[in-house]
Amino acid sequence: MLEWLHDLLQNNLNGPELTFLGWYHILYIVLDLALIATLCTFFLNKEKITQEKFMWGLTIFLFVSYLVDLALQPIIYLGEAGVAEAIINKLPFHLCTLNALLIPIAMVVNKSWFRNIVVAFAFFGGTLFLIAPQTYVQGGYSPFCYQVIQTFIYHGAMLCWAVFALLSRFVRPKLLDALWSTLSLPAIAAWAEIGNLVFYTPERNFLFLHRDITGLTTGYWYLALYPAIGIVVFVAYYSFFDFVYPKIAAGLHLEK
Repeated sequence: MLEWLHDLLQNNLNGPELTFLGWYHILYIVLDLALIATLCTFFLNKEKITQEKFMWGLTIFLFVSYLVDLALQPIIYLGEAGVAEAIINKLPFHLCTLNALLIPIAMVVNKSWFRNIVVAFAFFGGTLFLIAPQTYVQGGYSPFCYQVIQTFIYHGAMLCWAVFALLSRFVRPKLLDALWSTLSLPAIAAWAEIGNLVFYTPERNFLFLHRDITGLTTGYWYLALYPAIGIVVFVAYYSFFDFVYPKIAAGLHLEK
């Protein structure tokens, strides 16, 4: 049984290969965005209680999907030396795996500042993965293997949760909230660095703190460049949802 599951789930590159902005990458982006647009449009026209159930459905799906994927790693890498490494890389020290835990907390804890941070992290985490799924576009992965399909579904659901939270006004970001998100960056970085230290290997790179996998910078300049870009993006993001989106929502009668 385990051997059968292993054969089903492992990456068998006997056909096409997933490449950055190749046809299969673009297809996954289009499918994710189309599903997000369809679900958000459908549920935006429902009552608040139905919208809340939809958000809880996405939340439960993300949490269960994360746990199932973590549990499947020993089967995917059955009998291989990399099984321990695969499990460690799925621990919640990357932003997107951490979101599997933060999103349920945000649904329960009615603190606007905390919810705004989690929605922003889910929005940017999901968006960045769809645009540049670094692990899978560096070569060696079939577009039809379990790892690729699962991660595109997972990040698509995460982005859907964030987009719907914004469109349904589950959160109402204000420009001042950019300060909270900016201040949360060192905390997230410190958490990821704990993972890097506890599970240390020369290749360990939770939250990409130890090396720039994009190759856009040299040395450690990325540790200053990317937070600076993040702050600019946060300001633009919160400005849009503070000043522009309320007018759009009012014009489209999305406020209930």
